[in-house]
Amino acid sequence: MKTAHVLLVMGCVAAFCVTERARAEGSAAQSPTTPVPVAGDLRLSAAEALRRVHAGAPELRVARDRIGIARAEVDIAGVLPNPIVSAGTSTQAARLSVGAMLPLPFLGQRGASITASRADLETVRVESEITWNDVRAAASRAYVQLWLAQERSTARKEGAAIAGRIGDAVASRVELGASPDVDALRTRAERLRAEADSLEAEELVDAAASQLSFYLGASDRVRADGEYPVPTDAPPLASLTSRVDGNPLVRREASDARAAEARVDREKALARPTPVLEVGADIGDPTQPQTNYRAGLALDIPILSMRGAQIGRERASAAAARSRASVELARGRSGLLFAYHTFVAADARAKTLRSGVLVAAEAAARATEESYALGRAQLVAVLDALRTRLDTRITLAEAIATRAQAWIEIEHLLGAP
Repeated sequence: MKTAHVLLVMGCVAAFCVTERARAEGSAAQSPTTPVPVAGDLRLSAAEALRRVHAGAPELRVARDRIGIARAEVDIAGVLPNPIVSAGTSTQAARLSVGAMLPLPFLGQRGASITASRADLETVRVESEITWNDVRAAASRAYVQLWLAQERSTARKEGAAIAGRIGDAVASRVELGASPDVDALRTRAERLRAEADSLEAEELVDAAASQLSFYLGASDRVRADGEYPVPTDAPPLASLTSRVDGNPLVRREASDARAAEARVDREKALARPTPVLEVGADIGDPTQPQTNYRAGLALDIPILSMRGAQIGRERASAAAARSRASVELARGRSGLLFAYHTFVAADARAKTLRSGVLVAAEAAARATEESYALGRAQLVAVLDALRTRLDTRITLAEAIATRAQAWIEIEHLLGAP
């Protein structure tokens, strides 16, 4: 009778292993695991998430406002000076004297000021591109971290479920005397550990989602829908290196140098004389038979303010901007080398894990489960095989995330599209 019970329990364990084998075969084709949607989640692909970030990220709104300020500065630079109006009276001469003086900054002063403000506006526009480049990279990294947290959570939940089913099967065997009591203790410890890992991983998903929600400007439960897209094969390094010159950081410094040179021209223009038109009339002058009209032209000569110091300052600013541009270019090329080789290494690792290591871990886990069902393997071997399969899935997800992070850095160094 006891032998029949033992055979019944072993049959149950065998059925459990067959079920797990079918589940493993179904999940191996789409590893890493696919998160199960939760009602109320806002599931976004990487492309859709970036579109929403571009439309509603708080930092981008600030950058757009700064462009508006710089555009207003161009209009301010073109404003003409106000006329000076005077009026007076006297007892011996004209009863009423009126006059007006109007500065005429038409010797290049106004045009140079407008040109300098437009150059500053262009720099602000490039700075807004830098903001978008930084925000895009940060949001992309947050998306990858969310995707990785989801993969870990799904894998941990599956591991907890498997540990629970193994624990139930082993408990039945222990009750019938077919397995030692230590097996029940091992499976219970494994179940508790797997459940703790699952709870932690689930909380970390919400933590990662909060980072992406900031850039989206959304309060919903955000979830990643799929991997971050990367090229199937790494493009040639030379083709990427040639694009570093277009990095917004490099272009910002070049634009700042041009703006400083435009300000040099403005300071030179301000050192020129400014014509001042004077007109007036003397009304009721007893010495004149009729109203006396007068006109004149004066010059505001900047003898005491030749603006040499200002010109020197702007020339130094232009030189400093060109030096910063060379530094940013060198930094970009160095960072590209690091990110590129990191991408190549992570890509090779991810492909090896997906096509070889994970397949072998799945097969080893199935074989160990079957051997345990037939009494040819110990429980600790089953637990080790299942843990190895779980760790391999998580390692694959981490390799995919590392590859995505490296590609995001390459995109950041080349400038956001």
